[in-house]
Amino acid sequence: MQWLNELSADWARQGMSVQPGCTAHELQRWEQHGIRLPQEFRRYFAQANGMDPFTATGTDKRGFYFYALSELQFYPQVVDFALEPPVPALAGKKCLLFADYMHKSWWYGLLFAGAAYSVIEIAAPNTYAVVADSFREFVHLYLADADELYSARATRP
Repeated sequence: MQWLNELSADWARQGMSVQPGCTAHELQRWEQHGIRLPQEFRRYFAQANGMDPFTATGTDKRGFYFYALSELQFYPQVVDFALEPPVPALAGKKCLLFADYMHKSWWYGLLFAGAAYSVIEIAAPNTYAVVADSFREFVHLYLADADELYSARATRP
C-alpha cells in the first residue's frame, strides 16, 4: 500500500511519530460500536494508529491531527456546541470524525450512507463539504496539501 507508506514517510519528514498499528482484534472490538470501518480505513489503522499526540505542537506542520483508533468519535459528540452549533444537514446521519485541523477549528470525517461513505470537512459556521470519495483519496489530497481540504464553504446534502 504505497499511499500508506507515503503518509508514514510524510509524517517522518515532519518529525511526527507514527503510533504503532492496531491489531485485527482491536479493530473488531472498536467495530462493536455498530459500524464496520471501510477497508482502506482498516488498512490505515493496521499500519499507523494516528499521530502521536505528545509531539511539540500536537499537530503536523500544516495543523492537521489524525486521531488514534481510541480517539475516533461520532459527530456531534466531539464538537463544543457552545462555540459551534450543530450542522442541521448532518442530523440523524452517521459521521465518524478521524482528524481535525488547527486544534479543532474544523474536522474531517467519514459520512456513511449505507455501505458507502465519503470524506467530509465540517467547518464553521454550520457547514460541511464532501472533499473526497474515499479515505485513500483524502490521504492523497492531504499529501499534496490540496486546496480541496480547506474548502468547506457551503452545506452539501
